[in-house]
Amino acid sequence: MPAVAAPSAIVTQSAIVTHSAIVTDSAIVTDSSAVGVVASALVLAAFGMKDMVNLRIVAICSNVAFITYAVMLNLPPILILHVILLPLNGWRLAQELQSQRMVQRTDLCPPAGHIEPAESVHCQIAHAR
Repeated sequence: MPAVAAPSAIVTQSAIVTHSAIVTDSAIVTDSSAVGVVASALVLAAFGMKDMVNLRIVAICSNVAFITYAVMLNLPPILILHVILLPLNGWRLAQELQSQRMVQRTDLCPPAGHIEPAESVHCQIAHAR
């Protein structure tokens, strides 16, 4: 017949397992809380920005932080929202950068009345607007 452990040994073993589970869970909560705070701070910073390129960069960082947060805590609505917003912010950032490049190119064009027929097409288009 197998030996039965003493009740105090079972209680001690149970307490150790429970304590280690609490410590592990609190470490996860602490890490995920820190990620959530960073993500929220990035959203707050994005709302205060005037420059569109910087706003989109911070929004992309916020999306990545919220995706991490949602995965850590198994929060599907937050995960879905930020998985959708991430490429949208990337697309808008690319549009803004392209727009800024076009403005820089048109700044190099001569005044509208001085365009020669051989001038670059982008100058002619810029002055037509």
